[in-house]
Amino acid sequence: MLEITPTRSTYLELQEERVGMEEGYHFLDEKRLVLAAEALQELERYEVAMQDFMHLFRKATEALKGAVARHGLNGLEIYPPNANAWDE
Repeated sequence: MLEITPTRSTYLELQEERVGMEEGYHFLDEKRLVLAAEALQELERYEVAMQDFMHLFRKATEALKGAVARHGLNGLEIYPPNANAWDE
């Protein structure tokens, strides 16, 4: 265990160290709040993007159902791409 001689200069050094630690704590606390706010904004953006995705997913699902009903599964098979189409 570290022993500290109780002198006035030791007291002042410890006080200075404590002030530095408190400043660091307040700095980190402010950074934590900024990070939390940014996380909430990102969560809101994610929720909006997920809603947009789900809307488009439902539209695509309905379109696929309609295509299957109209053409049947065999009519919707994937054909190899036209080799000349990639050269354009």
